[in-house]
Amino acid sequence: MLNSWLTLLPPAFVILGAIITRRIHAALLLGIASAAIIATKGNIIPAGKLSLTALFHTAIDIDNLYLYAFLIAIGSLVSLFACTGAATSFAHAVTQKIRDARHVQYSSMFVSLLLFIDDYLSILTTGYVMSPLTDRFQISRQKLAFLVHSLAGPIVILAPVSSWVATIIKYLDQVGITTGPQQGPIRIAADPFFIYLKTIPFIFYSFMIILSVWFVITADISYGPMQEYDEKAAQVPLPPLQDNAPAYTSNLLLPLGVLVIGIIIGLPLAGGYWLFGGSYGLIESLKYNEHPFLVMLIAALSAVVVGFARCYQRGLITPRQIPHIACEGYNLMIAAITMVYLASTFSGMLADHVGTGQYLASLFIGSVPLWLLPTMFFLVSLVCTIATGSAWGNFALMIPIAVPMVTTLSELSLPIDPSALPLLLPVLGAIFSGSVCGDHISPLSETTIMAATSTGTRPLVHSYTQLPYAIPAIISCIIGFILTGLLTTVPATISLLISLSVSSVCCIGLLWWWNKK
Repeated sequence: MLNSWLTLLPPAFVILGAIITRRIHAALLLGIASAAIIATKGNIIPAGKLSLTALFHTAIDIDNLYLYAFLIAIGSLVSLFACTGAATSFAHAVTQKIRDARHVQYSSMFVSLLLFIDDYLSILTTGYVMSPLTDRFQISRQKLAFLVHSLAGPIVILAPVSSWVATIIKYLDQVGITTGPQQGPIRIAADPFFIYLKTIPFIFYSFMIILSVWFVITADISYGPMQEYDEKAAQVPLPPLQDNAPAYTSNLLLPLGVLVIGIIIGLPLAGGYWLFGGSYGLIESLKYNEHPFLVMLIAALSAVVVGFARCYQRGLITPRQIPHIACEGYNLMIAAITMVYLASTFSGMLADHVGTGQYLASLFIGSVPLWLLPTMFFLVSLVCTIATGSAWGNFALMIPIAVPMVTTLSELSLPIDPSALPLLLPVLGAIFSGSVCGDHISPLSETTIMAATSTGTRPLVHSYTQLPYAIPAIISCIIGFILTGLLTTVPATISLLISLSVSSVCCIGLLWWWNKK
C-alpha cells in the first residue's frame, strides 16, 4: 500500500484515457498497468507479473464465472424477446386503448417500468413502439426520447434482478464487502447483495427523475429547447394509426416472472431462511448469503428455458433458431462482460495493492467535513460518467475508492459491521446516483445514442433538449445528499424521509417554476 499522491494516478489515467480514446476497455487496461507499476514502485517485470496474476485470478474466480454466465443468460433473454417480437407485442397490448396524448405518455412510462430487466431492451422497445403513437397524438419525438431515456437506467438500477445489479454486487464483493473467503482484506462483514438492497433508498437520482417524468406528464410541462419541438409537433397533421398485430403479454411476462420469483425465493433459500429449513430470519438470510451470483444465474437460466419453451409452444421459434438466439445474446453482452472483467481487476488492484481510498481518507481526516462525502461522491461520479459515457466504468472507479475510504475514516478494526458505518449507504447511493445521472445526460453514452435512434431524433438534439429537465433532479439530489450527510446521527428512516421529502418538493418546485417562467 502506498500513501502518496501517486495512488490517484490510475483512476486519473482511466478517466483521461476514456475521454481521449473513447474506449473504456483500453482505458481500464491502462489503469491496470499503471496501478501495477505504482504498486511495485516502478519495477516493470514485477508490475507485469502482478498485472497478469490479477487478470488470471479475476478470470478463474467462481463468482465471476457465475456473473458472466448470468449476463449471457440475460442477453439471450433480451435476444429472444427481440427475435420473437415478445417485447413489441407486450408494448402493443399496453397501448391498444389509448385515446389522448397524456395517456400515450403514461403508457410509455408504464412500458419502461415493466421492461426493468435491461436498459437497452427498455430504450429500444419503448422507443420503437411508442413513436407512431406519439406522432398520432402530436407529441414531439424529442419529448418521447426524454421519457424513454429517463426511465431506462434509473429504473434498471433499482431492480434487484437486472444486469446492472449483478455487476454492482460484484464490485462490492471485490472491495471486501463479503461473508465468504476473500483474496484481500474483508472490510465489511455482509453479503454484497444485502448492502445493495439497503442502498436502494439512497439512489436519489432515480427517484427524482422518475418523479420528474410523472410531473412533466401530469402537469403538461414544456420549457427550454424542448418547447420549440413540442410546438412544432402540435402543428403537424395527424397520421393514421395502424392496427396492431395480435398482442400476447405472456411471452414476455412469464419468463420475467420466473426470473423475479427465482431470485426472490433463491436468495433466502441459499442464505438459510428458517422457512426453508435454515436457522436465520429473512434479513439475516439475505445478509449472510454466500452464493448470490449462483442464485441469480439459476434464476436467469430457468427464465431462459421457460421463455424458449413458451415461444416454441406458440410456434414463434424452431429448435434450429435456438443456437442463433443464444449467440446473439452472447454478442449483446460480450462488451459488457469484457468491461466487467477488466473493471473487476482494476477495482481489486486499487483496493488491495494501491490504496487510493485510504490515501484520500488520510487527506480528508480533519480537513473535510464528513457530512460532505455523499455530495462529493455524487458530483465526482456525475462528472466522471459524463466524461467517459459509462456508468459501469464509473462504478469500477469509485467503489474501490469509496469503500476503503469510509472504513478507514471510521477508525474501526476490520471486518466492520455495516450498521457501524452510517456514511456507507449514502456514499454508495451517491455513487450510483451520479453514475446513472451521468449516463443519462452524457452525449457520449450508448444509451443517449440508442434513445435518439429508437425515437428518430439526433443524439445531440436529444442531449440538449432533455438537459433542462434533468437539472432540477440534479439540484434536488445535491440537497438530498447534503441533508443525508448532516442527519447521519438520527435514525436512518427519519433521515431518509426528510431527505427524500425535501428533495422531491425542490424537484417539483423547480420544474413548475421554470415552466411558469
